[in-house]
Amino acid sequence: MYGVIIRVRIHSDRDAGMRARWVDQEVVPRAWQVPGFAGGSWFQALERDGGAAVMLFDSEETARGYAERVASQGPRADAAVWSVQAVGTYEVIARA
Repeated sequence: MYGVIIRVRIHSDRDAGMRARWVDQEVVPRAWQVPGFAGGSWFQALERDGGAAVMLFDSEETARGYAERVASQGPRADAAVWSVQAVGTYEVIARA
């Protein structure tokens, strides 16, 4: 199993509950459409100005492909809400 960790900066003045609903209703369903996606978790910093996603993939190839796609994307329609700060690909060596 392989993981992609994405760190974002949050630009929106939406309240935390509204952002959480947006992730749950928009981001997570889109993630399940990505080939090779096997699960993930999304986080919001306690300071509310940043967040992260840990996404798991079934192969190194699919993880690297997704990370490259995220890193190379231009501004998105939802760029007013967040922007990508860093993307990395990792091999999962343990899970609990």
